[in-house]
Amino acid sequence: MDNVEQERIGRLVEKFDNMKKNAMGNGDNQCILCGDEFGLLGASPTYCDDCKKAVCIKCGVDTFNSQKTPLWLCKLCSESREVWKRSGAWFFKGIPKYTVPKHHHEGGKFSSNARNQLETSAHQKGRSGSFRSYNTWSRGRHNGNKEGFGGESSGQDASSSSEDEVSIGKRTKESDNISIGSSQSSRDHQGGNGKVISSNTNVHGGHLKSTDNNQDFHNASDNEKTGTTGPCPEDRKGSTPEGDIDVAFDRYSQQITDLENGNNSCEMLGILEFSLLYDADNNALNCTVVRGKNLKAMDMNGFSDPYVKLHLLPGASKANKLRTKTIHKTLNPEWNETLTYYGITEEDVAKKAVRLSVLDEDPIGYDFIGEYRISLSQLKRNQTKRFSVLLEDHQPLEISDNQSVERGKILLSLCYKPSEQLLSIGVVRCANLAAMDSNGYSDPFVKIYLKPDPGKKSKFKTETKRKTLNPEYNEIFNYNIRYNELTHKTLEITVWDKDIGKPNDFIGGLEFGSQSKGDKLQHWYEMLRNPDQKVEYWHTLTPDFCP
Repeated sequence: MDNVEQERIGRLVEKFDNMKKNAMGNGDNQCILCGDEFGLLGASPTYCDDCKKAVCIKCGVDTFNSQKTPLWLCKLCSESREVWKRSGAWFFKGIPKYTVPKHHHEGGKFSSNARNQLETSAHQKGRSGSFRSYNTWSRGRHNGNKEGFGGESSGQDASSSSEDEVSIGKRTKESDNISIGSSQSSRDHQGGNGKVISSNTNVHGGHLKSTDNNQDFHNASDNEKTGTTGPCPEDRKGSTPEGDIDVAFDRYSQQITDLENGNNSCEMLGILEFSLLYDADNNALNCTVVRGKNLKAMDMNGFSDPYVKLHLLPGASKANKLRTKTIHKTLNPEWNETLTYYGITEEDVAKKAVRLSVLDEDPIGYDFIGEYRISLSQLKRNQTKRFSVLLEDHQPLEISDNQSVERGKILLSLCYKPSEQLLSIGVVRCANLAAMDSNGYSDPFVKIYLKPDPGKKSKFKTETKRKTLNPEYNEIFNYNIRYNELTHKTLEITVWDKDIGKPNDFIGGLEFGSQSKGDKLQHWYEMLRNPDQKVEYWHTLTPDFCP
C-alpha cells in the first residue's frame, strides 16, 4: 500500500472514532448519538438492528441488506459498515495498515483539495472501476444517488468474499491487524469507552470472551498507527470469487447479535460461585452457594431479588428441589448457604447432574436470570470442588425414560443384639419421594412388618410428615426374636401417602431377608455378621413391590 492509501484508510478510521467520541447518550433511555432523552414528552426510541442500542429517528439510517431486507441502523453502525467495506477490512479480516492524517481544518475535517488528490492518486495507481460516493453520516435508502465526501475506486467495493462466515482467527503477528470483533457494537457507548471484544476472538468457535478496557475499534498499538503492516494483497493465497460483501458482513453481524443476545449471552447474565462436595461416607451431596456477581437486572429499579434453586437431573421435580434464601435489591448477592442432597449413591454420581438456576423473586412469580449444569461425575469422593461460572440461558429438560418409575429412597439402619435377642430397625429419613397429591407433595409415613406373622402383631408405622417429599423420622422399632429365626424372616418396608377420606396411596417399598438381592441382601447379611453394630444403608424404593 502507498502512503496515500494509508492516509485514506486513516481518515476513515479517524472519522469513525470522532463519531464515537462525540456520542452523548447511553443507548437505553437516551439516544446513543445525540443524547436526547426518550419518554412521554420526548422522542420515541427505535433500536439499531446491529448493536440493539436505542436511537432517535434523526440519528438512524433506514437501509437494506444484501437480501433486500430492510435494516434500521444507528449512524455509528452504518459508519462501521462503511469503514469495513471501504478499507478492504472485510477481505483482510482486519483493518489494513493506516496512518493518521496530518492535515486538518480546525473543524476536524480534511479539505476538499486533499480529497481530490486522494481520489486522483488512487485512480492513477491502476485500480480500475467507477468511483462510489458515500454519505456515511446520514445514509438514506438506496435510491441510486448518494452524496458525501469523496469516493474510492472500486474493485473492492463491488466484490467480496464468498465465504459463509467472516473468520478472524488467522493472524501473522499480534499487531498485524485488528480483529473484526473490534469493529462491532458489542460495547457500551458510554463516552466512547466500553467493553471491546478481544482481538483473538474466533467467531467460528461460537465462544466470545470480552475484556473490559478503553480501546476503540481501531485502537491498535502505536506501531500500527505509524506503519505496522497487516496482510497485503500480495500475501493472500488463492482468489476470492465475486459476490456481495454485505452477505459476509450481515452474517458476521448476526453472529455477534446471537452471541450477545442468544445462547452465548453468559456475560450479560452474570457469574455464580459455588462449591460441591460428595460425602461418600454419608451418601450426601453438599452444594455451597457462595455468591453471584453482576447478575442481570430484572426489576424496573435496576436490581433483582435473586435466589438459587437446585435440581438433580434427570428427573427434576419438587422431590429434589432445594433453594437458597432470597437476597433483595442487589446484583451481587452473598448467600453462603449449604444445601444437601441425601441418599446420593456412587451410581447417582456417575449418572446424574445438578442444575443451579438463578431466579429473580417477584410477588406473583419469578423471572429467570440464568442457569448452569454440572455433571456429578466430575467430583471426587470427599473432595470439595469450587466453581466460578458464567450463567447460561435456559435449556430444555431431557425426558428420561426411567423418570416416571423413580419413587424415592429411604435410609434404614439394622442392628441385632444377641445378648437381648433384639432386632432394632431404624427409619432415619426418606429422600426424593414421588409426589402423590395434587399440590405436588405427599404426606408420607413408613410401615414396617416382620413376616411371617399370622397375628399381624409385628406391624409398626412412623408418624406422618405433612407436605414434604424429604421427610426425616429418626424412629427406632424393636422386635424380640432369636438369632436362628432371622434366616426364616422377611422384613417388609413400605412408604405411603396419608389421605383423608380415601385409601392411602402407595409410594414404594422393599423387602429384606435371605431371599433378597443386591444391596438389600448385602445389608441384611452385614447386620448378621456384625452383631451389636448399627448398619446403615440407602435403598431405592420400587413401585413393583406392593403388599
